[in-house]
Formats: sequence, C-alpha cells, structure tokens
Amino acid sequence: MYDIKPLDLSPKGIEICAELLCLVYSKSDQAAEEKYLNWEYNLNPIGKAVGFNAWDDKQIAAHYVTQPIIMLINGKEVKGLLSINTATHPEHQRKKLFTTLADATYQHAKNLGYSFVIGVANANSTHGFVRKLEFELISPLTAKIGIGRINYQSTRNLNTCERLWSRESLKWRLRDPLKKYSIRKLNNKYIIETSTGKFGIRARLGIFDKSVIPEIRLLNQNIFSPFKLYLGIDNAIDWAKK
Repeated sequence: MYDIKPLDLSPKGIEICAELLCLVYSKSDQAAEEKYLNWEYNLNPIGKAVGFNAWDDKQIAAHYVTQPIIMLINGKEVKGLLSINTATHPEHQRKKLFTTLADATYQHAKNLGYSFVIGVANANSTHGFVRKLEFELISPLTAKIGIGRINYQSTRNLNTCERLWSRESLKWRLRDPLKKYSIRKLNNKYIIETSTGKFGIRARLGIFDKSVIPEIRLLNQNIFSPFKLYLGIDNAIDWAKK
C-alpha cells in the first residue's frame, strides 16, 4: 500500500525528486538536475508546480508534476497546467502509480482553480494519457526541418488556443539553467531560439512582440544556423514552398 503525498518543494524534497529522475532517466549530474527542478517547480512566476509523489515507507516510488501556464482559449485568458514530469522507480513499476498520481494531481488542481491540463506525450505515452486519463488527443505535432524564413499570417484566429507569455514568464523561461537562448529581430518581431545539440541547427521557442521581450543583453546574439527545426502546431504558419 502506497502513501500518496503532495509534492514537497523544499530543498530536501527537490533533492529526492532529482535523485529519482536521475535514476529513471540515467542522468549523471544530480546537482544540475536539482538546480533545474528548483527553477522549474519553484520559480515560475505564474505559480509553483502542482503534483504528487507515491511513497513506499521511506522510499519514493513514483513522481508526477504539472506546471502552471496561461493560455488564450477562444479569445479568453485561462489558467491551467502543463503536464511535464513523470517517473516511477524500477522496483515499483506496473502498479498503476502514474494514473493514481495523475488523478490526485488533477483533483487537487481543480480545487485550486485551474481549468485544464494539457500535455505533449511521446508515442509510447500518448495511449496512456488518452485511454487511462481521458485526455483528448488534439493532434500529433508537426515536425519540420529546413532553411529560409517561416511565414506567419498577420491576423490571429481567436477560435483557437495558444500559450500566452508575459515579460516575467518569458524572462523566467530564458533563465532555464540547462539551456542558452538567443534573441534576434525580424522586422517588428523577435525570434527566440536555442541549440538542438546538432551543429548548425537551432530550435525555435517562438516569435514574440517587443512588449514581452525581457532586457537580457547576453541573449542578443547572432548565431550561425542555416537550418531550422520546427516542432509544434500552428495554423498561422504558411508552409507553401518551404
């Protein structure tokens, strides 16, 4: 019988979660993982992470966490959660702990006033989210790599949904301790990109108005990247002849 407890966001709680994630995902630098989790769980200006852990006596058996975000849904700003981290100790797998922790998280989130949970799952996990947790599958992500400019339509369709970034939330995102971002200007917009780990290929975080771009001088770099990697869903992009 497992003890289901809310996420512990203290330094000790972060340390325990980092140890589990390093074990499950074969990460070698626990100190870097602790720094990353503290940034991810505690420093988000929209709110602290919401999640639950499963315990077997004094051993953490499983971990599930969501992150507060704000989205524009059909023209209205709505506060919800992004499903981000899940891990089950090898000795406690196939005990339905993932669904148990997710259900506890969603009920708690509802009581806190969050309106939705959204996630991006890989091919192995999508089935579990849709069938076991009753998520609605929106669409697989579009994946493209190429050269040249990505063309966006000038008008916004309000009958859709998109993540909203403020100056504070974007400033927090750019302080990710494991990534280095670059910002470059394109006409009256600003493009934020980061490395993919492959030489000459950059991944785009997004294209933003000047009003939300934080004043971080170190990010204003012109980095050689002939190829662009795109992963996402955006009906405002015109892919013709690209």
